[in-house]
Amino acid sequence: MANTIQHFRDTLTIDQGTILALTVQGGDTIVFGARSITLKALVSGFSYVIAADELNVAPGAVTAITTDNPEAPSSITVLARTINGALNLACSGGAGDNGADGEPGESGVETDPETGRPVILPGGAGGNGENGGDGAPGGNITVRYAAATTTPTGTAPGGAGGAGGKGGAGVDVVAVCGRLIERLTKRRSGEAAAVSGSDGRGRCR
Repeated sequence: MANTIQHFRDTLTIDQGTILALTVQGGDTIVFGARSITLKALVSGFSYVIAADELNVAPGAVTAITTDNPEAPSSITVLARTINGALNLACSGGAGDNGADGEPGESGVETDPETGRPVILPGGAGGNGENGGDGAPGGNITVRYAAATTTPTGTAPGGAGGAGGKGGAGVDVVAVCGRLIERLTKRRSGEAAAVSGSDGRGRCR
């Protein structure tokens, strides 16, 4: 079950070290409150509420997170009187799972019941790969402020769909026939074995 973790100070810096030093687990909401906050980085897997009289966004701040839970997507809420620096938030949905690969095609090699020789028929086509999974929906972003040196921005796109699985491999009849001929040749140790193409009935001879 997700929890709400509160972290209040007179001044504080929000970065990876600060976040991971808290007793938090995936899906928790972290509430940061201070007179002055410096924002350097956020970490995916959590929701955030940032409340400050003055929010200073460090140059190159990492303020993009990914949310993978379609039932309870992450959110970022910023409440500040003044925002200094470029606050560009993103809460993107995670990509969907890739589809499973298709099954390999069935062998086209059968044994002639009369002669015991292999009969090479067309091999089966490989199975279709499965569809990729849906991407997770984007999260929620809310920014409220009285003044800002740069207009804050926020994006929350849904995640990309997973890649479809690869089709199963078909059977290479020529390669199969070649391997069978090689095996038969090895069995006839000491004999001169002439190998030609297949006859009209599709049998190796």
